[in-house]
Amino acid sequence: MGGIFSKKRDDEAPSVRINSQYAADLSSYEAACRLDPDLQSFDTNVQERTNRVINTLAVGVEVGVEVRSLSFDSLREVTDCLLEMNQEVVKVILECKKDIWKCKELFDLVEEYLITVSGL
Repeated sequence: MGGIFSKKRDDEAPSVRINSQYAADLSSYEAACRLDPDLQSFDTNVQERTNRVINTLAVGVEVGVEVRSLSFDSLREVTDCLLEMNQEVVKVILECKKDIWKCKELFDLVEEYLITVSGL
């Protein structure tokens, strides 16, 4: 997720195969980000938090070294980031609830998300 529009430019693209359905979904999401400043802001926010989590977990890790433990502070920061991201998602869901109720696919997606996070 994230980045401005969630992926690197073609000249920076990693050598990872992407399922064609995911690629189509990502393209659709990128187009929506270009059209909607609120979604673009949300995307940027998620990317920043994701990078913060990755950087927190990567501190002190060398290439080829297995991580056997994480500090309590690192775990707390990662947990805080995840909670903040979930709060942002819930805020967006509440702001868009009328649109969500109108679209069965969107409603099903939100329902699946809520079931997933409530099971954590």
